[in-house]
Amino acid sequence: MNRLRINGVQPVDEEWRKMKKVWDACKEADIDPPGDVHDYFEGQDPNDLPEGLEVDLGSRDADGQDNGHYRSKAITSVDREMACGVDINLEQLRKEHPNLSTIRIWVSW
Repeated sequence: MNRLRINGVQPVDEEWRKMKKVWDACKEADIDPPGDVHDYFEGQDPNDLPEGLEVDLGSRDADGQDNGHYRSKAITSVDREMACGVDINLEQLRKEHPNLSTIRIWVSW
């Protein structure tokens, strides 16, 4: 089954750098990062995110069988004969996630 996933990328900023310092210190001490730091990076290792934080905005089946599960009100499913996709309302997305600089769309199969 093909899957379409939509992420936003929030570039590295001062908050990201502070959280990464805590993450790295915890990993060096062989302890789990605090919950707020873990949640900030959505469980991802920030060392694997050099361009910034990836924010999960939602996903849907790319074969049209699933209308989607979106974490953002800015994203809606669009279905046409022999095609399916998503609309992304940029004004709404900016309201929800003002620090995003990039929209990343993944298709997996």
